[in-house]
Amino acid sequence: MNNTCHKSIFIFFPAVAMSLGWALRGTIGGGQMGALIPGAMVALSLAVILKKQKSAAFLVLCGAAGIAMGGQMTYGQTLGFVIKEETFWKGFFACFTKGAAWGLSGSAIIGIALIQERLSKKLISQMVLVMVAATVVGWHFIDKNSTNIFYLSDPEKPRNEIWFGLLLGAISLLAYHYI
Repeated sequence: MNNTCHKSIFIFFPAVAMSLGWALRGTIGGGQMGALIPGAMVALSLAVILKKQKSAAFLVLCGAAGIAMGGQMTYGQTLGFVIKEETFWKGFFACFTKGAAWGLSGSAIIGIALIQERLSKKLISQMVLVMVAATVVGWHFIDKNSTNIFYLSDPEKPRNEIWFGLLLGAISLLAYHYI
């Protein structure tokens, strides 16, 4: 029996898991708690594909936590920009930017779980601390201030933002790992 699988399964299976998880998120609840569902489902699909039975629980935990972090972002107002002609490009840029920050931060945490057997517990702890610290710095100096040009929601009705914090946190985590 052939134990190898086609490369497309690494895209198709997690994409279906994310889609189903996202549908459940919309049905069960939003925010961080709802975002746990697709994160856990994607991580579980990766555990199955990669045959990581021994570390599946840690992988699912990291997937749920990593994707849940992005659930803190506000995006309803951001999507509202796209439907108005005068703010379409701001909304398009904002949706792309927030989605990229969310995906990168969640993927960085899932990536740690996937390679955790090659890393020391001390290095993993340091990487997570660097990510958390950088996320707080980005949130405090950019996301929290609704008067700056990087605020990607409606400044007239400020909402909590964290996209820059997540982006800075993920980049910091990856830089710390590779430096």
